[in-house]
Amino acid sequence: MRKTVSLVMLWSMIVMTFTGIMLFIAPQGKIAYWVDWTMFGLSKTDLGNLHTTFMVLFVVATIFHVYYNWKPMVSYMSNKAKEFVFITKENLIALGITIVFIFGTMGKSGDSILIFFTLRSPSLFR
Repeated sequence: MRKTVSLVMLWSMIVMTFTGIMLFIAPQGKIAYWVDWTMFGLSKTDLGNLHTTFMVLFVVATIFHVYYNWKPMVSYMSNKAKEFVFITKENLIALGITIVFIFGTMGKSGDSILIFFTLRSPSLFR
C-alpha cells in the first residue's frame, strides 16, 4: 500500500504541475471564455476542475503517506538521543523556504514568486 500511495502522489503532482502551468499561461479573467480558449482540447474550466480534483486526491494521498511513514518523519526531527527536536537545521530550512513562497505569493504588488522563475510578469503588462 505504501508504494501505491507514493505513486498516487507522484501522478497527482504531475497532473497538478501540468494543469497549473496551463492555467498560468491561460488568458486572464473572462478573456479565455470570450475567445473560447483551449489548450490540448481542454478549456480553462476543464483545467481548473482537473487541478482541483487532483489537489484533493494529492491531499488524501498525503494523509495516507504521513500515516505510513510516521516513524521516518519523526526520526527526521529527532536528535542522536532519539529525543524529539522541532528546531533542527533541516526543519528551519524547510520552514524558511515555505515562508519565502508564502510572502512571495502574497507580495504587496500582487506578483507571484514565480516572477523570479519566469519571464511572464503581470507587472510587465500593466
